[in-house]
Amino acid sequence: MKVTIWFGALALACLVREGVAADLHSMNAADAMKLAMSIPVTGPSGTVTNVGAKMKIIGLTITGGRAYSYDSKAELEQPSDKVGDLHFTIQGTQPSPEFKRTTCDMWGDADFMKRNGKFYPENRTANWLVTGECSTSFVKPR
Repeated sequence: MKVTIWFGALALACLVREGVAADLHSMNAADAMKLAMSIPVTGPSGTVTNVGAKMKIIGLTITGGRAYSYDSKAELEQPSDKVGDLHFTIQGTQPSPEFKRTTCDMWGDADFMKRNGKFYPENRTANWLVTGECSTSFVKPR
């Protein structure tokens, strides 16, 4: 079964096999940057308004991404997952050792989930990029 999810101007296609969500889409760096630029920053960030700009300012280069979704209850992997959730990773270079030591010990890849038009961070990197908090305690969607 083929599922297409429109993400702004970016169409992502998924081939779902054997009741498991397969990789929806592998993104090149340009598509991943468009996606990152559509994710708003909610924490203190000065004039930075989106994740893509924040990554660029701190020296993280976006190298690509991947995304997947579920189109039936049988495919859900976690109790908190819902049909229609879009899970994606924006892949990037590692922050400098200085940044990790002084600001946030995070990875280069940021994991997000989009539900009902709202983005939720799913790892420390994504949480810091969105909220400015170096924590693995995130707001969980309902």
